[in-house]
Amino acid sequence: KVEIVFIGADFDAAYFGLDKIVSTPKRLSYRQTGDLYRSAHIGLSMMMTPHPSYLPFEMMASGMLVVANRNPANAWLLKHRETCLISENSPNFLANTLIDAVENYQKYESIRRRAAAMIHDKHSDWHDQMSSIAQYMHGGAIAPTVGNVVACSET
Repeated sequence: KVEIVFIGADFDAAYFGLDKIVSTPKRLSYRQTGDLYRSAHIGLSMMMTPHPSYLPFEMMASGMLVVANRNPANAWLLKHRETCLISENSPNFLANTLIDAVENYQKYESIRRRAAAMIHDKHSDWHDQMSSIAQYMHGGAIAPTVGNVVACSET
């Protein structure tokens, strides 16, 4: 009942015995990536570093329900049951969060809408984002919070 698509780095699903469970499209163009995101319902983004990747921004902007791991460095963007569903960093917790996302997808419509609106309202204008970065680099008054230095690609 669930189609799992793995995108990103080259991944040999057959090596892990997952070739009948996971589809792995080859490298996608920007347009194809956006089309895939807009056709998907739930997106998983695991981030262990102190900076966010583009992936959750793009997934939220595309209307997906984002599931992400707990990472205090990304808490300004990824807020449990506000902009996404957060899972503890363990396989069991992650599996339970993904099951919850699948089984209660309709129930989480407000999270999807809120996340898409947040990306549109606060992070979609490249000019504003780059102006904030430039102002900070020139000793301006903008505090160095990651919320002021984020830009996402159009999907």
